[in-house]
Amino acid sequence: MFLLFLLIGANLMGLFEVGGGAMRWASAPQFGAFGSGVLAVIVATPCTAPFMGVALGVSLGQGPIEAMAVFTALALGMTSPYLILVFRPGLIRRLPRPGAWMDWMRKGLAFPMFLAAVWLAWVFVLQTTSQSVLWLGLSSVLLFAACWLYGSHVQPGLMRSEPRSVSAGLSALLLALAVLAPLAALAPEEPLEPSRVGEAPGSLRSATPVTALATAPASQPGPAATAAWAPWSRSAVEASLNADRIVFVDFTAAWCVSCQANKQLVLGTQRVSELFSTAGVHSFRADWTRQDPEITQELQRYGRRGVPMYLVLRQGREPLVLPEVLTYGLVRDAVASLGR
Repeated sequence: MFLLFLLIGANLMGLFEVGGGAMRWASAPQFGAFGSGVLAVIVATPCTAPFMGVALGVSLGQGPIEAMAVFTALALGMTSPYLILVFRPGLIRRLPRPGAWMDWMRKGLAFPMFLAAVWLAWVFVLQTTSQSVLWLGLSSVLLFAACWLYGSHVQPGLMRSEPRSVSAGLSALLLALAVLAPLAALAPEEPLEPSRVGEAPGSLRSATPVTALATAPASQPGPAATAAWAPWSRSAVEASLNADRIVFVDFTAAWCVSCQANKQLVLGTQRVSELFSTAGVHSFRADWTRQDPEITQELQRYGRRGVPMYLVLRQGREPLVLPEVLTYGLVRDAVASLGR
């Protein structure tokens, strides 16, 4: 995904073009409108990526039904402007006229893609080692070199200083190296400590609610500080339940956008911290960034295939599974219902 977002950004910046070679195929009479529609989707995809890239990436990690629903909705959205203009041709006169603003807008949309790539690089570092920063940087340089070489020396209509076959081969080699470079970061040397997942390598432990984890080992839960987030483990949760405490479990991952939003807007707020302290709630964070098999089993136990998932537990009560989009009211009501 990191390389894909960089590739789309390079296309938006004009390093290479998409769709030129497909024009002849789309204009063939045997394809007609179908070919033109396919070409429109190919050319327009880089423009939609800043807005849909994350949603598509998330959908690919879900089940087949969720993935098909997202792609079907995207297809309907792609088709709707054409259908509207077919039924109301007069609306064409209200569309903005082509001009230099289109090129400015296209290049401006590249920067959201680069920002998304930075976020994905951060997630990759959390999942591998601190050395992966070097490999991702090298991969980026190789990818941009491949895009530049392909766009300036291989694609038709552009100036070329050597045979296209040589440039095409070198471009493909650079692209292959760009894809292979991050794989070197998957080596097991110097892995990040599990308790430090979610913080920048080499930095001091952050006190922000997005990344803060309790420093006490999971095997010694005891009556943990109720306002802090302790690392999740079954034994820690069972110890708190045996002490007749309300337990709140946040199943999260660094790459989960919804998880990070819920942490910032709800779980990390002062109101929730005070609520947990007042009600004596023991809060645990199950970090699934590295696909922990025990956390995977726990998610499957409650019929979930991914994060986020929020559990509110108490001994002798039915577990409460909160919605994926949290509000303070939902958390407060769940804690209150188990506190009676």
